[in-house]
Amino acid sequence: MRRLLVLAVRLYPAAWRRRYGTEFMALLDEQQPRWGDIGDVALGGFEMRFRYSGVVMSAAVLGVASAAVAGAMALRQPDRFEARGVMMVSPAATADGASAAPVADAVLSALNAETLLPTADRHGLYRQEATDVRVERFRRDISVQLAQSNALDVVYTAADGRQAQQVAADLMNQIAAAAGRGIRLRVLDLPQQPTEPANRFRVVTASLAGLGGGLIVGSAVGMLRRRRSSGS
Repeated sequence: MRRLLVLAVRLYPAAWRRRYGTEFMALLDEQQPRWGDIGDVALGGFEMRFRYSGVVMSAAVLGVASAAVAGAMALRQPDRFEARGVMMVSPAATADGASAAPVADAVLSALNAETLLPTADRHGLYRQEATDVRVERFRRDISVQLAQSNALDVVYTAADGRQAQQVAADLMNQIAAAAGRGIRLRVLDLPQQPTEPANRFRVVTASLAGLGGGLIVGSAVGMLRRRRSSGS
């Protein structure tokens, strides 16, 4: 813990450490360092470097800080598993070679409270919510997309892979029964239980996005600070 605190202090600019480093470390020696203290010292170092740095350093500091914050926020998000099945649209529903895209719209419109609530009750989904909120949350976790000219992808996303598979299979049966007149659907591929979360790269993706945004904002702030310094 002590070593981490020393590393955090080294984030401060060298000129600041030469002037205040000894007193600052003496003050820290009087306390038992905790993780929160290390975070506060590191944040102060980043802020100090950003305040007194040039364009390149401003971009680097804000980029690293943004990447760390975005990665930490993404890490706190739960795993999400996608179970995917395929439904075939019968030739009668796509007469004259027409696309199955209107069928996808019809399927989505069929996913109403009458269709979804029994499925939610069977699997114990969203029990603590009001009826309209349950339906809306359920619909957000469902995706029905055109896979081919005569096939639909039906995807359900959940925090548990086994539950995602079971709910997706149930949904496909419900969709086949409730799609509407003139639309005939049959299950082509049943959903399999996912073994890896669909958002397993969320930390890397969020960190890269944060890094890019931080570099852009840091560069803009650094150039603005330089322009003000030149004009004064």
